[in-house]
Amino acid sequence: MKVMVNGATGLVGLSVVDAFMAAGHEVRASDRPGSNFGELTKRGLEVVPAELSDLEALGQTVAGMDVVVHVAGLFDLGASAQLLEQVNHQGTRNVCEAVLKHAPNLTRFVQVATVGVYGKPVRCPCKEDDPKRPRNHYEKSKYRGELAAFEFHDKHGLPVSSIRPTLVYGPRAKYGHAMFIGVMTMIKAGGRPDIWGLKSGPRSSHVHVEDVGRAALQVAISEGSVGKAFNVADPNPLDGPTFIRALAEPVGLEVKEWVPFIKPMMTGIGAIAPLIPLGLLKPVNNYIRKRWARLVEERGLANELNVRLDRDWIGYTTSDNYYDVTRLKELGFEWKWPNAVEGLKQTINWYREHEWIP
Repeated sequence: MKVMVNGATGLVGLSVVDAFMAAGHEVRASDRPGSNFGELTKRGLEVVPAELSDLEALGQTVAGMDVVVHVAGLFDLGASAQLLEQVNHQGTRNVCEAVLKHAPNLTRFVQVATVGVYGKPVRCPCKEDDPKRPRNHYEKSKYRGELAAFEFHDKHGLPVSSIRPTLVYGPRAKYGHAMFIGVMTMIKAGGRPDIWGLKSGPRSSHVHVEDVGRAALQVAISEGSVGKAFNVADPNPLDGPTFIRALAEPVGLEVKEWVPFIKPMMTGIGAIAPLIPLGLLKPVNNYIRKRWARLVEERGLANELNVRLDRDWIGYTTSDNYYDVTRLKELGFEWKWPNAVEGLKQTINWYREHEWIP
């Protein structure tokens, strides 16, 4: 098949490119003008830069394609509502419009959404048809983007399938889990041999970026996936203590599990978190940024990790967030990284080998 992947220089985008190439498909890559296309040109790909707001350029990216994987978007819980809406919602509409005009023979449009569309799940494991209650500006913009894609399916017959990845980690990841890994690294570099961990805690789903790319491929080639959404998470949710150990132990920290997880108190914290003024976190993040910059300079590291604390991450750590993946499994999907403990170990080793952490 002829496949166009936008957002192709990013973490997920490059993984999607690699998955389709490994399966023998012809891939065209796109991202914003001025992006670093080095990894794509190394692979010998056709590269067509385009802004999501440029309908003419978008038409050039999708012309003649059999499959379009719409990865391009903004994942930043600290970004403004206006910017998130512009990129994640209106950008999706623009790509769909371009496909209708320039790719009349398209067999599949794969929308990369997020499990954030559910907000705090009403039950766990959360299934694809459960209520959608996005909480923050990022989740709301991604939900509106997914709704826009399915609107084009309903009104114009666009063959849309959506994948909803959970928290994505893996080599080259600079945000998300990388924030926590960076903090653990600073603690270790500061001379502490251990940290306090939880005795118990909520269960959460994670997914290695390689499996996100492979899931996009699986959905694109599978009959019966049109008009449907698919949770993309590994099949082994981690509880709080296991997750903390998976982050801390590979960087050399011992975890002392003695902090109790008091569910009513943590539920309250999760409810209050969105109300915390962003200004209150500014001094904390200034301190983290300075500490990280000093560590990067002292150890001669590549300054790649985005180490900071975002307010809206708090809600993901105070309650269960894990997802049913039966629908994806029924397509015949098999995970390369079914357990985040091993996947995070591989990721942290990659960071160390590439001098992203000491």
